[in-house]
Amino acid sequence: MILVQALGTGCAACDKLAQNARKAVEELGIDAQVEQVGDIDVILSLRVLAVPALAINGHVTVNGGVPSVAEIKHMLTVYDAIEEAERSAKSPQEHSLQPEGHLAEMR
Repeated sequence: MILVQALGTGCAACDKLAQNARKAVEELGIDAQVEQVGDIDVILSLRVLAVPALAINGHVTVNGGVPSVAEIKHMLTVYDAIEEAERSAKSPQEHSLQPEGHLAEMR
């Protein structure tokens, strides 16, 4: 599950960011939780430079702005692809000594 955090002090822009994040998650149909965080200690612990800010699994991706739903969807898609690549790199894979695809046909 991906944790999406809309970080801010409760201003209108912070509310819009949370709304856009929820809509992006809904449109993508991914397993993600969106939470609106107003606790200044949490915001500072993430080293946010300006609010509103957006964090994905604890990584701040936006400081001081409200990205569109499309931009958040892009961030989540890229983040998910990176996570998948990292999981694949950690799992053992079988390697064949036989060439595959068009290289095998050239022999």
